[in-house]
Amino acid sequence: MSLTQLFSDVDDFCQWFIPEWEKNQLENGDKKGIVLVPYPKVK
Repeated sequence: MSLTQLFSDVDDFCQWFIPEWEKNQLENGDKKGIVLVPYPKVK
């Protein structure tokens, strides 16, 4: 796996993960756990 491919895969994951993680934060800013669903394959 090339460095470019690795970067692309990590970026794809972050594009999916960060919105999911933010949806699962409490309104007052307290952190709580997240239930992850299988990572969807993009591309």
